[in-house]
Amino acid sequence: MRLLLLTILLSSSLHGIVYAEEGSSAGEQSTVLLEEEKESGQFSDDDRTASESSQAEKTREEQERRLLDEAFSRRSTTTPINRHSNVLADGGYLLQPGSFIEVADPGDSFVRQITILNKEGEDAIYEIHVRDLGADPETGGPRFYQPWETGPFPAKEWLQPAVNEIALHQGEIATIPVTITIPETADAGDHMASIMVKKKRLTRKPGGVIVNSYTAVLFIVTVRGDVRTGGSFENFAPQRFLNWSLPVSVVATTRNTGTVHFAPKGTITFRNIFGVTVDEINPLPWYVFRGTTDRKIIEWKPKFAIGYYTVTSDFSFDVKAGDPIPVEQRKASFLVIPLLPTLAVLLAIFFVSFLVQFFFSRFKLKIEKK
Repeated sequence: MRLLLLTILLSSSLHGIVYAEEGSSAGEQSTVLLEEEKESGQFSDDDRTASESSQAEKTREEQERRLLDEAFSRRSTTTPINRHSNVLADGGYLLQPGSFIEVADPGDSFVRQITILNKEGEDAIYEIHVRDLGADPETGGPRFYQPWETGPFPAKEWLQPAVNEIALHQGEIATIPVTITIPETADAGDHMASIMVKKKRLTRKPGGVIVNSYTAVLFIVTVRGDVRTGGSFENFAPQRFLNWSLPVSVVATTRNTGTVHFAPKGTITFRNIFGVTVDEINPLPWYVFRGTTDRKIIEWKPKFAIGYYTVTSDFSFDVKAGDPIPVEQRKASFLVIPLLPTLAVLLAIFFVSFLVQFFFSRFKLKIEKK
């Protein structure tokens, strides 16, 4: 039984991937994905005696050491490996970059490089897999396909890493070339795949559930040709009209009707009730993949705000494989009434009113006595 759980380290329907104007790498953080796997076996360590468990553990350690030694002995001499002595051992590894965004012609072939840094605090073997990548049509979030599955815009057959696994000592970093070959018959538009890396389990422990953690580098390849571009803001408005606290969340729902991805780029302007500009935000562009609808939340974080405001979008959709898509300006309004300051003011008014009434009631009483 396998259960696929997806955790994004950036925000969002790939919000964590920062759009890059120059270079093919478009993000520093990789995507993490967890797969839960139930091990087969008749006995767990709880079913064994103490001596049996101790012997089994010793046998596993010896087997792991032997497998590690074999992996290091056959390590490719053509794969560049460097060692850093000051790498903090935190029980994990680092895969970079987070993504590659490429534009190519049918028949093109080129090489990109990924790096794996061992921070486990021990020797480790890393498996390297290639899978198709897709996006949820309704949320724009990524979907990683299983090895036997094919995505709607496949590219896994185009990617060929130089090695399928690599053994690394603590602090070693391997630079692994990945060859991308575009078939002559490739359809125009976006194609997506991913390089997925996980630490290899050297031995199997009977019983229990083991979680396999993968880290992915995303490859989005746009094939030139008869591509179609199109998109719009389906919604652009504050999440709530009445905001009792800051920050104010603005929701931008974007739909891509084309065959290539785009990145919304522009400015969000906030004006007060008098029409005076009080703030401008230039959010980091994010990707909206072909055939998807993406929901992006942008937060306005002023030091203080109260009253009626309008928010205006001034965006275009940047297409790496073509001209930018013009977008109609959107405008919405909202109220900010900070709850705590408002309660403090009301309390102060009540207190002052009480003091005034008390003073005049006492004053009137003294006059009547005289």
